[in-house]
Amino acid sequence: MRYTPPVDRSVKVSPRWVGVLMVAFFVLGVLVVILNYVNALPGGVNNLWLLVAIGFIFAGLLVATRYR
Repeated sequence: MRYTPPVDRSVKVSPRWVGVLMVAFFVLGVLVVILNYVNALPGGVNNLWLLVAIGFIFAGLLVATRYR
């Protein structure tokens, strides 16, 4: 069996902006969904806005996979 030494803790730390960006994408996606359903976005209730919201939430998930 091969021994792999543990990685130094300082290497695994993400910058603070990664967490902030992740939360911002999630909040923005949820906000777009809510604003779509209360008819507060231009163009009225539209499925295109829901696709935009899913895009923001997906971007938040992508950033979350990079967070350490």
